[in-house]
Amino acid sequence: MEAHPPLPGSPATAAARLALVESGDAAALDLYRDLVSGRIPLARESYFFYSGRVKELLAVTGVERLRGQEHRGVALTEAAEAFLGTPRRIPAPGFVAFWNREGPSCSRKTRCTPA
Repeated sequence: MEAHPPLPGSPATAAARLALVESGDAAALDLYRDLVSGRIPLARESYFFYSGRVKELLAVTGVERLRGQEHRGVALTEAAEAFLGTPRRIPAPGFVAFWNREGPSCSRKTRCTPA
């Protein structure tokens, strides 16, 4: 396999690198590692497309650690999306808001205790 110069991280990079992997000119594991680490910025749907295709091309051995890292990253992304999708109000300056099922409760920064 011939060494290729690194491509910049972009959605086009994922397509080009997948083409290289599918043609046998690049290692699938290297592309999968870069996808999981976030070196190639992709929208969620694109990430799952490229990740799924590369996983089809990989042998089972050698990727379990990366799959664990991928699962943790997906869980973190889903948690962030859930947090950002929750309606909230910004408290007044000098206050910190603690959220619970009934809504926010605020206290002075010097006395930060949840309600």
